[in-house]
Amino acid sequence: MTKNERGNHIRRGHDFMGDRYRYDFKVLTPAKGWQQYDTKQDASYFGVWVHVKRRATFTFCEGDTTLVLCPTPASFAAELADMATFYGPPPPAFVGFGPEGRTDYYDKAAAFGRELPA
Repeated sequence: MTKNERGNHIRRGHDFMGDRYRYDFKVLTPAKGWQQYDTKQDASYFGVWVHVKRRATFTFCEGDTTLVLCPTPASFAAELADMATFYGPPPPAFVGFGPEGRTDYYDKAAAFGRELPA
């Protein structure tokens, strides 16, 4: 196991036959304490999740998996801040169209402190 520049432990792996939906619905479920971390890159081959109580993040990208375990609340906050910088603001959870035009709706729970667009 290696450490990143924030002092967090990194475990890398590979899921040759996986897709992000297996993680969404079986492995990293809300019932197990995991929350999706919305990014503009989300797709069947990419996803990010966060477990606040365990201070952990998990990324699935084209079969590669990365689990980051944060030993302290400060290192977990630093990990989330780094993710916010890397991934940017969250995308809208859904979009509505009406007489006034387009309205973007955001999932505040999946924003993890990132500033939501106005």
